[in-house]
Amino acid sequence: MTLYSAARLAQTSVVRAAGAVVGRFNPVVKDMAAMFGWFDTGRYVADSRRQEQLFGPVPTAEDVLAQFTDELRTAQHR
Repeated sequence: MTLYSAARLAQTSVVRAAGAVVGRFNPVVKDMAAMFGWFDTGRYVADSRRQEQLFGPVPTAEDVLAQFTDELRTAQHR
């Protein structure tokens, strides 16, 4: 493990711990901890079942980026 990855792991652990404790009282901290979880794993950390019921399957980040770059390529710039 490199020094950089060890430092990042330590920061993430601190944010997760803060999210678990302070997040009970402050939703912003809870959301920030969830965001760090997404950064670490690349997977959704939220419960997206309701979204899937309403809008269909939740796209992956890769799918969204691919669609966005396709739209950029075909866009008519003026």
